[in-house]
Amino acid sequence: MSEDTLTALESGSQLLRAGDLDAARAQLQTAAREDPSSAPAHNLLGICQSRQGQHAEAARNLRRAAELAPDDPAMHYNLAVVLEKSGRADSARGSVERALQLKPDHAQAAALQRRLQPAEAAPPPPAADIGLRAGADAPIAFPALPEEAAAEVIAEPAAPPGIGFRIRAGLVWGALIAQWWTALLVFWEFVWRGMPKGGVAPILVVAAVFVVVFAVIGGLIGLIVGAANLEPEAAAWIGVGAGMLLMGLEFLISGNAFSFVNVIFWFFTGRYVGRAIGWRVQKAVRT
Repeated sequence: MSEDTLTALESGSQLLRAGDLDAARAQLQTAAREDPSSAPAHNLLGICQSRQGQHAEAARNLRRAAELAPDDPAMHYNLAVVLEKSGRADSARGSVERALQLKPDHAQAAALQRRLQPAEAAPPPPAADIGLRAGADAPIAFPALPEEAAAEVIAEPAAPPGIGFRIRAGLVWGALIAQWWTALLVFWEFVWRGMPKGGVAPILVVAAVFVVVFAVIGGLIGLIVGAANLEPEAAAWIGVGAGMLLMGLEFLISGNAFSFVNVIFWFFTGRYVGRAIGWRVQKAVRT
């Protein structure tokens, strides 16, 4: 999700809560258009359209939100509410049942499910509610059952995580994923080239140094990726840049001759590390 999309989503959410439905709809349409895979964008847009009375359009967006986030009970409940308002009780029953499967203690969904029960399936009223017989052959009068409150409260997701959350996620995942370099270099130095004369001790020392160095490098990559809210493909090029810098550092420290193999190694491992960090940060933001 790009920074502009995230801004539009946050703005739309705030405008929706403030009751400025026209402005909210414009912002949320922008967010849904720029990131069609965003369940929160489609969910909030559907809520806004429902409050404007546009139930058919709202149902389409809420159905898309439920498809994108199939394990989120709020998405299925919201869809059920709008389907009921559209007069599509059969479809609404399926959505509210799914919401209750995911969250059995969802009180609003349970109330909606009771109201959506077909008349013949509804439980009989308690004996105390049955009217008194006027005579031996007089029909029993059943008073009208009280109508439950309409499910006007539609669950709204929390605002998307901000830059602080993304930076923290980037730092943590960057430090962890960059240990891929540690594993590869330790393997190359001591397994491929052979065990050093000093035994295991030199391996542990070098491995500890690699862990610290690559944790710092990975954390810096994650900091950039999180702050800029980069998608995985864009983050991959940050990793490539870090890989090229590490290659230069290797030449300065070791004094080895320039090798095409080194370029290939640092390019592709850097690309992998950057892309993996970007994917993890975006997954954390969207979860």
